[in-house]
Amino acid sequence: MMVQNPAEYTYLDIVDFIRDNGFEVSPSSVARYAKGLNAKLEDVMLISESFRAINEELQKYPEIDTTEALCRVTAYKMLEAVQAMSPEQLKESDPLKLVNNVAPLVRALSYKSDTVLKNKELKDVAYEAVKEEIFEDMQKTDPELYARFTAYLNRTEK
Repeated sequence: MMVQNPAEYTYLDIVDFIRDNGFEVSPSSVARYAKGLNAKLEDVMLISESFRAINEELQKYPEIDTTEALCRVTAYKMLEAVQAMSPEQLKESDPLKLVNNVAPLVRALSYKSDTVLKNKELKDVAYEAVKEEIFEDMQKTDPELYARFTAYLNRTEK
């Protein structure tokens, strides 16, 4: 694409090319288009970098999920931005603004932890209910199997 190769093509070269193909365009229109395109390309690069960072977190720590990886990357980026501030910028900055930006991150992690805990509790309750029902039947119909199975479960739970 000509507009992405400024070393080889000027805006006037692009205008001439477009005019040669039957369309009327001004150099300022080409410049606006190039500026918008460059901004969109920067956004794509930033998004790609964010996904790369999230993916790295997920690979480094396979026990975490996407939500936690997102929160870690976001927290790191926020800390990086604060560290890059000059002393004057730090003096002029509003600490409440930073706190307000951190609050949703803390809420997301808290919600995730709460959900994980609730799911674990539901799983444990369901497991206990099924175990109780099966064990009652097994104890009546096959006491030997019941004794071996409960001994096995007791060993593996520890």
